[in-house]
Amino acid sequence: MTLTIELTPEAEERLSRAARQAGLTEEDFARSLIDALPEPTEISSGRTYTARELLKLPALERKRYLRSAAEQADREYETDLALPVRAIPG
Repeated sequence: MTLTIELTPEAEERLSRAARQAGLTEEDFARSLIDALPEPTEISSGRTYTARELLKLPALERKRYLRSAAEQADREYETDLALPVRAIPG
């Protein structure tokens, strides 16, 4: 697949700088960023990580996993809040 994107001059400079630091061409560096993306099933599969496992994940994958987990927790919290309040007999 060929992908063409328009970058601002600032974004182009950031890409060039990061590629140089990694010793890659801009194309190879951009490809490496895409290759590092987690598979969608990794985030939504229900996989849980220990704190040590989370710290070993690449930063981008860890951020996506934590964001997904927070969104799921928010949905569950909102669902719980929507439940009717029951009086405790006593």
